[in-house]
This record gives sequence, C-alpha cells and structure tokens, in this order.
Amino acid sequence: MSNRKKDVQIVEEFTPVAGALMQALDVAVRGSVERLEAHRTAHGRSKGPGLYTRDGAADYLGVSKSTLDDYRRQDLLKAVHLPGGALRFSRTELDKFIRTLGE
Repeated sequence: MSNRKKDVQIVEEFTPVAGALMQALDVAVRGSVERLEAHRTAHGRSKGPGLYTRDGAADYLGVSKSTLDDYRRQDLLKAVHLPGGALRFSRTELDKFIRTLGE
C-alpha cells in the first residue's frame, strides 16, 4: 500500500474518533459550567460586590488560588492592580471568563 493510501486510511479511521472526542469534551465543559453556575447560586454569588480579592475570586469561580493564578498567567483572566499594588478581579471579568468556558 502506498504512503498516500495509508495516510488516507489513517485519516478516515481517525475522523470519527476525533468527532467523538470533541463531542465528549463539549459535554464535559458544558457540565462544568452548569456545576459552576449552580455552585455560585448556592453560595449566594449570583450578585455581589464589583471587585474580588484573590481568595474571593477563586471562591467565586470554585477553583483553587493556584488555578486562578494559572488562568491569569495564561491571560485567560484579567486582574486589576489598585493604587497600593493590591490585586483585584472584577465580577464582570470573572463572569466573562465563565461564559468563555461554555463556548
């Protein structure tokens, strides 16, 4: 069998697997977003203050502080520095980040 035919065969065999993986990933992400929304609602965080500390933002998202830091380092989540140098996360940015998880 030629290399071209082998390549075509591999692609034909892989395509359904890739589609199934993408569908499973989509279901997993949507489930995570739904659980996060339920967590926020259960903890009275559907409404709240405009700025969160690192601890508060991590709690709001339902993640650890180190995960929150990872999101920030990867430029997935923006934070603001207050005049004294303190780091804060706006609720608007946190909610925007949550919405991007569901896309």
